[in-house]
Parts: sequence; C-alpha cells; structure tokens
Amino acid sequence: MIVVDTNILAYLYLPCEFTPAAEALLEREPDWVAPVKLKFATEA
Repeated sequence: MIVVDTNILAYLYLPCEFTPAAEALLEREPDWVAPVKLKFATEA
C-alpha cells in the first residue's frame, strides 16, 4: 500500500507528460490510499 498525493491522482485524470508514469505506478502497486477529503471529492 502506498499513500498518494493529489498530484499523482491528477496525472491519472488529466493527461500530461506524467500520466504514463502514474499509470505504471498504479499497475505495479494498485493498493493506494489518499486523504479522506480527496476521496469524497472524487466520489461526487
């Protein structure tokens, strides 16, 4: 399990030069945790 910040999550949702790296990280380590406030914001 890794703790990710908003930048890593943004790279997945907003395509940019860092998106491939974020996708590779998600494939390699799919068990992520994020701050509670961020989880609620993405579920809305």
